[in-house]
Amino acid sequence: MKLLIADDEIDVREGLRYILDWSELGFYICGEGKNGEDTLEQILITQPDVVLMDIHMPKLSGLEVIRQAIEQGFNGKFIILSGYSDFSYAQEAIKFGVTSYLTKPIDEDELEKAVLEARNALTSEQDAQKKLIHYRSKARDSILQDILLNKASYAYLDYHDIMLESSVYQVVIYTNYNQESFRTTWDFADILRLANKNHNSLDYIRLENLNIILLKGTFALNRFQELLSRYISQPQKGSPLDSLFLTYGCPVYSVEQIHNSYEDAKVLMKRRFFCNFNQHVLGYIELPEHQQDLSSPPSFGSVESPIP
Repeated sequence: MKLLIADDEIDVREGLRYILDWSELGFYICGEGKNGEDTLEQILITQPDVVLMDIHMPKLSGLEVIRQAIEQGFNGKFIILSGYSDFSYAQEAIKFGVTSYLTKPIDEDELEKAVLEARNALTSEQDAQKKLIHYRSKARDSILQDILLNKASYAYLDYHDIMLESSVYQVVIYTNYNQESFRTTWDFADILRLANKNHNSLDYIRLENLNIILLKGTFALNRFQELLSRYISQPQKGSPLDSLFLTYGCPVYSVEQIHNSYEDAKVLMKRRFFCNFNQHVLGYIELPEHQQDLSSPPSFGSVESPIP
């Protein structure tokens, strides 16, 4: 973990550097602040896990540094040092979430205890955050499955929260071109992510033993069409795309219609054995209900730049 030391007296800063064996406690010193303004700047640049800081400093007080750092999104811990046993400062510090307030001269045992408490609190918070992200991801995958199967309770979904706010959607399913191949299916989702410059414009999910990609937005749909026309429809022999067979459903314009695009792609996947030799793609236009679209190929807006 990173530790930032801040005090306007250089002798104090030097003393804090050597008062404890920081590496043994799991820390390394990432910087020093010599006044309030400098300390705030160092906090925002280095993002330390723990700040060991004097409450009385020129230019900005320690309390003002804490307030501004928190307002600008800093989530680390503060250990406050003061030459005064002033309860009013301690009260004010507690309001900002500071849990350790030590008076000078610093007692080594008290400082070590405060540092270990800060470290343990950070570790617990990070573990809790990882669990939350994991469970949210699992919940989102479950919601996406329900949307594809048209089992979702759409009225209760927050499309912004689950990152499904787009003007157009399209479902792609992919598998090995040669079903007798035991090779791992090439990760076409990663290829599309690269083509989309890693924008949040697609989701990958496994459902009903299928590799499914949900494209979101005109940018993603146009990128996919470029890949189809330039690289996938007639892939270069031996290239990764030569090992793929994929189908894609019709573009739809609401989350409630995504299952229609999925059903298109799934029906087409069942028809792969009736394809022509060396045919790697089946699109929704092959389905009778979409034959009227033959005269107007899909267009989803301008493409920002060609695929490199």
